[in-house]
Amino acid sequence: MTNFSVLISIYHKENPVWFREALDCISKQTTQPSEIVLVEDGPLTPELYAIIDQYSKKYPIFNIVKNEQNLGLGLALRKGVLAPTKEVQKNLFFILSTFPLEPSLPPFPYWNESSEISKHTFINILT
Repeated sequence: MTNFSVLISIYHKENPVWFREALDCISKQTTQPSEIVLVEDGPLTPELYAIIDQYSKKYPIFNIVKNEQNLGLGLALRKGVLAPTKEVQKNLFFILSTFPLEPSLPPFPYWNESSEISKHTFINILT
């Protein structure tokens, strides 16, 4: 089995519906990540905190990185790349944004391609 992390950065203006859809999409994959590195880029809204609380209890693979203030997407993702646990530190990252997902799309197909994933030591996918 390939160990890999999913990296997501969110901030206070994130659409809670899109954020929930992104987390649901991850949970529907046939190959599950070893961890989800979630960067809270500054203080968030109560609704976003509630979603994080709900999903981190349901899926205990969250590694939450908290920035006291908003650093911007680039610096937030940089902190997230440096944050995986030692078990998956040398393995794959999928970087997701939480843009509106097309409801008719199937779960992200690249996670089902475990043979292709295993050929790489680092993959960066921006959606």
